[in-house]
Amino acid sequence: MKIKKEQIFWLSSVLIALAALTVLVVISFNSGLYTKGSLKKIYYADNISAAHQIIIDKFNERHKGEIEVLPVNLPFRKFHTNVKKEILARVLRSGSEQVDIFAVDLIWVSRFAKWGLPLKEHISDKELGEIEPFVLESCYSDSNLVAMPLYVDVGLLYYRRDIIESLPDSDIILKKLQEPITWKEFIQLGQRFSNSGKAFFLFPGDNFEGFLCSFQETLSAEVLKRIFYNDPINLNIPECRKSLSLFVDLINKYKLSPSFVVEADEYENYMYALHNDAVFIRGWPGFIKQYREDIARADKTNLFEMAPLPHFEKQHEIGVYGGWNLMVSKYSKQQKEAVKFLKFVQEEENQKILYKQSGFLPTNRRIYNNAKFLDENPALKQYWHILKRGKHRSYRSDYTRISDIITYYMNLALKKKISAAEALEQASEKINSKKVFVKK
Repeated sequence: MKIKKEQIFWLSSVLIALAALTVLVVISFNSGLYTKGSLKKIYYADNISAAHQIIIDKFNERHKGEIEVLPVNLPFRKFHTNVKKEILARVLRSGSEQVDIFAVDLIWVSRFAKWGLPLKEHISDKELGEIEPFVLESCYSDSNLVAMPLYVDVGLLYYRRDIIESLPDSDIILKKLQEPITWKEFIQLGQRFSNSGKAFFLFPGDNFEGFLCSFQETLSAEVLKRIFYNDPINLNIPECRKSLSLFVDLINKYKLSPSFVVEADEYENYMYALHNDAVFIRGWPGFIKQYREDIARADKTNLFEMAPLPHFEKQHEIGVYGGWNLMVSKYSKQQKEAVKFLKFVQEEENQKILYKQSGFLPTNRRIYNNAKFLDENPALKQYWHILKRGKHRSYRSDYTRISDIITYYMNLALKKKISAAEALEQASEKINSKKVFVKK
């Protein structure tokens, strides 16, 4: 029996609510141990990777008998980014005192600022000066410091070097990828694989923020500012039609991206690529380290390399910045202790752990000026090169609502249910109406 969209939406809403309740129940169950003697227990909600756990253990050892950070794990494998956003919003909206520190996608900072502790009085200018300025920019809301960075991301291109090297002119292609390659050249390269049976390019085309990232990466920083920093918003302009049409054509005209991508996020693309020998993937830093066990099981170790994303001609900035920041709940009873953990994460050695263990890009500027560490970790030099070509998304407080609307209509265009121009026009109308939008 085919499930209707309305049923899927209802089921998704129920699952989100249940997930949020589960987090609350788990934390509440432990809250009887919230304070025991002089020990302060700090509850930290995030995707707890191996690197996160090492840093938590180090902090707990340093403050043994005084402060203990207890992780509440919301892994990316189980919690879609948008679902994590709803879980945190539900918990904080309730005024719960049980979550002390929570991680947010950098574009959520303005939305979550009303639940966060202002940090300016707690973080010195010297401490802020050790953070890369373009990273720190995402930690402010209305000029108020409300977050501290955990790690930074930037959109990039992964490719199978072994597959590219099967071509007679592979040296020329590999050099072109690093320049980087234009979309026109990329499509021409893809047409050479038309009879190979391989998926040429995977991008996250599902109805979520990941698709909007890919879309914005094809637009210049100037165009993004013109769109997102003006009211009313107008998406139905030549630059946006060109960009959305590109993704529609990659699937439907050029057949370079499988129809699978219209319902895929980054993780699903990674797994698809591992088992179907995809040539290129649009992804984030950390894929190779964070999913090394999956890569090993698929017998693809040491086959993936990275490059800047393709670009339209005369476009300088390419990948959009991503990453996660840490905020302290204004409802926390352990704010002083929570801030200590935020500072601890920023220490140079802990930022190195995030990178070496799990592939998260550092935010501490000392690391990018550490010649010895860069020589020991040559991939970080390449990440830095790609970071320098990055650009910010909008930090307006209603960005998440705008994102929900844009991705809903753009996804319909990918599925050929409406044209690219219709998708952009309808998205603009819905955004400017200021009406409540419920994703279906």
